[in-house]
Amino acid sequence: MPGPSSRPYESPASEPWPYDEAYPDDPYELDEQSHSNPGAVGASALPSLSPQTPDVLPAPPADSNHTLVVSDATQVGLYGDLPPAEQVRPYGGRYRGRRVAGDRHDPWLSRLLFSGRLVYLIGGLAVILVIALATWWFSSGRYLKVPSLAGLTVQQAKTVLQNTGLQYRIGKPRRNPIPKDHVIKASPASGQRVASGSTVKLTVSLGPTIFVVPNVSGQPETTARAYLRQHHMQLGPHKLTTSSTVPAGDVIGTIPHAYVKIPYRTKITLVISQGPGLPNFVGMQVTDAETAAAAGGYTINPVANAKGQEPANTIVSQNPDPNTPITPGEVVTVRFSPGPPTAPVPDVTGMPIAQAIQTMHNAGFRITVNHQGPGATVGSYTPTGDQPKGTVITLNVGVFSGL
Repeated sequence: MPGPSSRPYESPASEPWPYDEAYPDDPYELDEQSHSNPGAVGASALPSLSPQTPDVLPAPPADSNHTLVVSDATQVGLYGDLPPAEQVRPYGGRYRGRRVAGDRHDPWLSRLLFSGRLVYLIGGLAVILVIALATWWFSSGRYLKVPSLAGLTVQQAKTVLQNTGLQYRIGKPRRNPIPKDHVIKASPASGQRVASGSTVKLTVSLGPTIFVVPNVSGQPETTARAYLRQHHMQLGPHKLTTSSTVPAGDVIGTIPHAYVKIPYRTKITLVISQGPGLPNFVGMQVTDAETAAAAGGYTINPVANAKGQEPANTIVSQNPDPNTPITPGEVVTVRFSPGPPTAPVPDVTGMPIAQAIQTMHNAGFRITVNHQGPGATVGSYTPTGDQPKGTVITLNVGVFSGL
């Protein structure tokens, strides 16, 4: 007879079948229920099973469903009858029982990452990317614009092309005004689109052709121009100026000057003589200006000013200006001073020299002293009468001044 601690397990008839509820989603929920139910069947509920019979199989691991396994069906009666078959609900599909606390649905990202759809999505995106890149490459991606290279040195142009992804080759060099070893042009030209890795031909300068300016001074303008053109010189606008030695229409000189070395295509300016220009008549007497005009083939038109401080008949302005080209028969107008206003010369005869000088200054005249023997008394003076102010009056001083 087994003792009280090893009596057979009897399931109360009123206790419900512990698996009447639907299976939970979490397989471990059943295990938790079996441990929390004191009437559960398992090795822990049968402590006296092992001593009673050696034929009982070992208990299953802790994570099993705790089903009792016996070697002989006759031993089942010792622990109570099994529940009727109609009380066992067969599993007929997806479990839809209640959810144990702590159980969570997998997030959508986890479902995506661990499903086969992610592979298809990545593959589709890769195909689209490859198609886009191929379309871009064959439409415009493999083409480059030729950079601007004119004026660069050969080494600079090589560096620019290599950095752009283009190749280069040097074409036949030629003379050009730009410095030697500089790029004249590129082919294909700057801004054109070419395939990546294409070759650009560089035309390099050998430097400008040097010419020496010939001396064409004294030649007529037409002769000098023809000579320069025959020698491949470039002519710029001419320049007119007056000359008292070179006849009108002849070449005075060139800019740049004769015998100067110049690069090819440098323009040369011819300086052409317009003949002698007008002299500067200002300060001259009217009679002197008329003499010069007669020698030059033109005439003087004198016009007196209303007043002036200069001596009478002194030219104070002219039109045209000095050095202006003048043609024969042309008229030059000069304006002259009528002279300063006149005043009577004071009589200083017999005055001491100091007093005489002061008297003349007060009257508006200038003085000069002429000593004629010992003494300091004025014996005479000249000129006398009415004279323009500023006229120089000579004072004769000494014992012999009155003779």
